[in-house]
Amino acid sequence: MEEKILEIIRENAGTDTDWSVQTALIDDELIDSFDLVAIISDLSDEFDIEITVDEMIPENFNSVEAIENLIQRLQEEQE
Repeated sequence: MEEKILEIIRENAGTDTDWSVQTALIDDELIDSFDLVAIISDLSDEFDIEITVDEMIPENFNSVEAIENLIQRLQEEQE
């Protein structure tokens, strides 16, 4: 799952950054709002989840680990 998340981030936000070690993607403005919308759309499609507006908070998108935790939680809730 981590590799797919990294791939989606790279496709939408560029390859200049080592996304796997970042822990403040939103807080440090490494990902802007346009990137985030595209990333959320791709994550929703790839992992067959619905990311609601309530889930769109920095804590859920500041790192690859946070994104992975969000996806796992949403998948479990949808079962």
